[in-house]
Amino acid sequence: MDSIKNYRLKKFITLDAETIEDYITALRFLKPIPTKEEIFYLSLGRVQDIKEHMAEGKLNNLIQVMKWVDGREWNYRKENNVENMRIIEFFSKINSVVEQLETIAKAEVTSLTSENSNIKWDAVDGPEKMSVFGIYNTLDRLAGGNILEWERVLKLSYADVFTKLYMDRVKNDLEYQMSKIKTDVQ
Repeated sequence: MDSIKNYRLKKFITLDAETIEDYITALRFLKPIPTKEEIFYLSLGRVQDIKEHMAEGKLNNLIQVMKWVDGREWNYRKENNVENMRIIEFFSKINSVVEQLETIAKAEVTSLTSENSNIKWDAVDGPEKMSVFGIYNTLDRLAGGNILEWERVLKLSYADVFTKLYMDRVKNDLEYQMSKIKTDVQ
């Protein structure tokens, strides 16, 4: 491919699969431009949807993500819709989504991972065994073990959920550190 033609998305999706793949390979290096909605402030459920759609990486999934993060529709009658976007704008915004998700993933690792390990938990491979449940671990924890509350948790903003989990992690670390302090009470 010698040059990139800035197709409208509706034309781009009609190209042959090899051409689309070549374009996508090149367009992922575009500078990200902000999306209308910042992912961190969307609902937990929507953030999970975006993570899953982006992980699959299919063009139809990217279009759905754009609807969620940029307030656009797939509607031939409207000027400001996904189908009329130019591919450079579309993929620049998709690159912003990738960047936002990477920032969220880094924040989860650095802020939600405890400084203190539980030797017994680690000895039975607790983290690895529970990781198969993914987001359900968070839902169950925030719903107090009540499956009937999971939907309510999914509607909370990701920012609020992150803050609550971070607060709980700091509190647990402090309680662990205090439990290690020996006191003489007479």
